[in-house]
Amino acid sequence: MLKQFTQNRGSFGKETSDAMQPDSISSAEEQMFASRMLFDFLELEDLIRCIDVGALSIGEGKDPWVELVESGCAEVIGFEPIAEACERLNANQASGSIKYLPYAIGDGKEHTLNITNVPMTSSLYSPDRETVDILHHLGELMQVVKEDAVSTKRLDDIPELGCIDFIKMDIQGAELMALQNAVETMKHASVIQCEVEFVELYQGQPLFADVDTFLRSQGFCFLKFTYTMGRPFKPLAMNGNPNQSICQTLWGDAVYVKDFRLRQHLDERLLKSAAFILHEFYQGYDLANLFLQEFDRRHHTTLSRDYLSMFLGVTEAS
Repeated sequence: MLKQFTQNRGSFGKETSDAMQPDSISSAEEQMFASRMLFDFLELEDLIRCIDVGALSIGEGKDPWVELVESGCAEVIGFEPIAEACERLNANQASGSIKYLPYAIGDGKEHTLNITNVPMTSSLYSPDRETVDILHHLGELMQVVKEDAVSTKRLDDIPELGCIDFIKMDIQGAELMALQNAVETMKHASVIQCEVEFVELYQGQPLFADVDTFLRSQGFCFLKFTYTMGRPFKPLAMNGNPNQSICQTLWGDAVYVKDFRLRQHLDERLLKSAAFILHEFYQGYDLANLFLQEFDRRHHTTLSRDYLSMFLGVTEAS
């Protein structure tokens, strides 16, 4: 829903990381260099495998998992059920490490895809008109113009996926359905970013509490919201801006990570992939370091100490 993923790559340790950069390169090249350096430092033998469920995007910015592909650290398999949008996504990718498939992800059963006048609001659920029509700039973007019968696919049944490190999910209310049919896929994942709603924008859709309960049952814990959004109720608008929420929060992107309290049971690939993704996407330096401490405990290595020094510019945790 109107994706606004913020690339939370901060400046913590910037002076130290700058000292390791080649001279005369752009900021984008610097980020690619830094990403690749962390990837090599962690000795991640295989690329970070990402899946993008509901890959249709808006705006001109690149998703951070796409940037990781460009730095040679990741590969992405995306899913976009609207065929024309999927074709455009593939046409715009120069890298063979990004592939989009025209699948509707769900429970493996037949459903109706409600295609709206603004494709990013299309859903396996019907818009809840009693909610969206009394909010500014929402009901107008959720007018169903076509209903297509689709055979959904379970993530656990897609052989191309293999072992996944990172899952991003944004499918307009059907996220819980997709997650419930991705239990095996999630066993290897270290981080999940999932759109959630706090009010029913689609009829009968699960809400944040439902998604949260399920993901916690699968060994994940909540990390943060990357953003939350709302809309004002008609006819009021703050400063004449109908997109600026006054009080009602409606949706956002929630980030979950494998439960750090159970880190002694996590495999070593997951410890490293979690540290890498947390550092690259979410400024989760402290939690990344906690996972590296667990790796050090097992192997009597110094990954944590060296990570703090090389990438954050500190000599000890403080």
